[in-house]
Amino acid sequence: MKYLIGFIAIVLLACSSTQYTVFKPTNETTGWKIECEQSMGHYTLRVDGMNVLSGEFDLFENNFESEKMHKGHKIQMLGHQRTVSTSETTTMTFVQIRVIIDDSEATKFDF
Repeated sequence: MKYLIGFIAIVLLACSSTQYTVFKPTNETTGWKIECEQSMGHYTLRVDGMNVLSGEFDLFENNFESEKMHKGHKIQMLGHQRTVSTSETTTMTFVQIRVIIDDSEATKFDF
């Protein structure tokens, strides 16, 4: 039983990934560490370790949008996915998460 639990934990960890960058919004004295974590099709955006936004794709949708004010700045997370057939039986899904701060693109993450 403990081996099964360990195996499931390893599989779940393999299905998640995190990317980050640093961005300095206008009128801020220090930069923000912006992280985007993908886990089982759910995307979480963190600023300096604090969960700010999250989103996921609906079953038949290729886009999602999430928006919130954070420390006086408007933050948007825009998700887009596309699926490409690589052969008759194989497809690959590519996901891009764009982060917009105060109506300017701060960064984008490709998963």
